[in-house]
Amino acid sequence: MHSRFKAPQLPILVFTDLDGTLLDHDNYSFVAAQPALSRLSDLNIPVIPNTSKTLAELETLSKALSTPHPCIVENGSALCIPQDYFAPSPDAAIVHGYQVIRLAPEYTTVVQTLERLRKELGADFRGFHDMDPGEVAAQTGLSTEDAARARQRLCSEPLLWKDSPAAFARFESALKRQGFSLTRGGRYWHVVAQQGKATAMKAMLALYQANTGQHFTTIALGDSPNDWDMLRSAAIAIIVRRPDGSHLDVEGTGRTLRTEAAGPSGWNRSMQDLIDELTHAHQQHGASRRHGG
Repeated sequence: MHSRFKAPQLPILVFTDLDGTLLDHDNYSFVAAQPALSRLSDLNIPVIPNTSKTLAELETLSKALSTPHPCIVENGSALCIPQDYFAPSPDAAIVHGYQVIRLAPEYTTVVQTLERLRKELGADFRGFHDMDPGEVAAQTGLSTEDAARARQRLCSEPLLWKDSPAAFARFESALKRQGFSLTRGGRYWHVVAQQGKATAMKAMLALYQANTGQHFTTIALGDSPNDWDMLRSAAIAIIVRRPDGSHLDVEGTGRTLRTEAAGPSGWNRSMQDLIDELTHAHQQHGASRRHGG
C-alpha cells in the first residue's frame, strides 16, 4: 500500500455533496461542520467530496478542509486521487498533482456538442464557456478567482436555461441521443455524461477496496436532486435539510437519516452522532471477538 494512505480506524468512507450540504448555501462556510471533520480526521476516515465543483476548486477547498483524500468532481464525471495516495493507475491522467480517471468525455467534446445543438435547435441557454469569471462571480457570489477555478472544467458544463419548457424538452432529448444528460444543481443545469454521482461513488469504493483489500461501509450526505442517486446507493444516506426547512424526497436502499438543522450544522450533528454509534458498535464487536462471542 502506498505511504500516503493511512488505514481508517473505522471501515467507513464518507461521500459528501458540498454546496448546501457541507458548505453553507449562502456563504460557502464549513465552520459549523468543523468539529465532526476534526473527529473524522483524527480517525483517518476519508471525507470524499462528490460534487458539481471542479478539481481546480477542490484543490483550494481540500487544503482549507484539511482533507488530503480523493474527490469526485463535476457530478461524477471524474475521480481525482492525490498522486501519492494509491499506486498509479494506468487509466489516469495527471492534472494539478492528481491522478484523474475520467468517467466521461473531455470538456472540449461537451462544448462542441452544446454549440452544435444550439445551432440545430435554436436553443437559448448560457453556459460557463459563454461567460467570463466576472459573470460567474456575479451569479454565484464566488470571488472572481474562485469563479475562474469553477470555469476550469474537465468533463461537464453548467448552464442557465433561458428558453421555453418545450424547447428544454427537445434539448434534453437531443443531448440524450448524444450520450449526455441534464442534472439539476443548486443554481444551474449541469450537462454531464449519462452516469452520476452514484456510479462514481461505486468506482471510488472499488479503488479503495482494490488498494487496501478491506471492505468499507459508504455514508453519503446530500441535499439536492443531483445527489439523489448517490444517496439512494449508499449504505447510510443522510439527507441534509435545506434552508427552507425541506428535505430531498429520497429513501436510501440501506439506512436513511434526515438532519434537523440545515447545511453544515446538520452535517456536523448527524456525523457526530453516527461516529459515536459506529465507534461503540466497533468496540462491542471487537470485545465480542476477543471473548469468543
